[in-house]
This record gives sequence, structure tokens and C-alpha cells, in this order.
Amino acid sequence: MQNRFSIVAIALLSWILFGILTLTPGAYFILNYSQIPNAITFGALVGTVIGLIVAMVGVWAVVITNLVAVFRWVLLGSMLGAIVGSVTLLLIGDFPKRSQADLSLLFLGPASLAIGAILGMFSAILLWRFRRAR
Repeated sequence: MQNRFSIVAIALLSWILFGILTLTPGAYFILNYSQIPNAITFGALVGTVIGLIVAMVGVWAVVITNLVAVFRWVLLGSMLGAIVGSVTLLLIGDFPKRSQADLSLLFLGPASLAIGAILGMFSAILLWRFRRAR
């Protein structure tokens, strides 16, 4: 039980920091300087929500496989997937545009992080499974 609690704590702390580091620079270019603390809070909130999802999938994978090593794959896969998702959004969306369209990044940014994290987690679990099978 203590092992599962530490998995949840590690995932939450990692994703809170990752959410802040990922969403704050984007908000820095879009929002006014006076709203940066709000962007940091927003990044921490998004990181907490995604971190809870990652933690639950990580605990689920650990319970099914009885190996804690799969959690590292889940955590790293989620972060790599989120990085790919956010970079793809910035490249395809051509942000910042310095117009009203930049406000859509407040919805699209967390959505791309979440979708990338989910795809990254499941890809990491599949890679771990096939790597272990060989």
C-alpha cells in the first residue's frame, strides 16, 4: 500500500512541475506580464489533473503486472507523449499569433497535453510489454 502511495505522490509531483514548466512559457508569450501567476496556477491545476490520471494508470499497471518497473515506463511515456502533443499543437497551430486566436491555447494546450500523455502512457506500456516478451 505504501508503494502505491509513493507511486501516486511521484506522479503528482512530477506532473505538477511538468504542467507548470509546459504551460507557463506558452502563457508568457500570450498573456500580459501581470497574469503570469494565474498561468502558473493554471499549469499546476492541469498538471494535477493529468498527474492523477497518470498515477491511476500507473497503479493499475503495477497491480496487473506486479512489477514497479512498469511505472517508470508509464511516467516517462506520459511526459514524452505530452511533449510531442504540445510541440505538435504549437507547430500546427502556429502559436503565438498575437491576436484573439491565442486565447484558444488556454483550451487546446491542456487538451494536447492530456491526449499526448494518454497516448504516451499506453504506447509505453505496449513497448514495455513487447520488450519484456523478448
